[in-house]
This record gives sequence, C-alpha cells and structure tokens, in this order.
Amino acid sequence: MLTNYFKITWRNLIKNPFFSVVNIAGLSVGIAFALIIASYIWSGMLIERFYMLKGNTLFRVNGKIQTRE
Repeated sequence: MLTNYFKITWRNLIKNPFFSVVNIAGLSVGIAFALIIASYIWSGMLIERFYMLKGNTLFRVNGKIQTRE
C-alpha cells in the first residue's frame, strides 16, 4: 500500500513539476512558520514559569544615572 503511494507521488511530481514545487515550497514555509511560532510561545512559557517558581526570591532594583554637563 505504501509503495503505491510513492508511485502515485512520483508520477505526479514528473507530470506536474511546477505545481509540485509550489506545493512543496508552501508546505515547507508553513511548517517553518509553525515551528517559529511554537518556539516563541514555548520560550514565553519558560520565562513565565521561572518567575512563578522563584517570584518570592527575586527583587528588582531601579536606578537612574545622572550625568554632568
């Protein structure tokens, strides 16, 4: 059954090369953007988890630097 799928795929690649390239390029761009978005969300979740676990021991120091003119 799997070999039939590969045969059909190969025939379509040979018969319609332009549409095959467009479809493969669209699929790869879609997967790439999905992975980029997923990694952005994952990094945000890691940062939030860090501050939730250690929030009571973290302190923030604000300062202002004044320069002489």
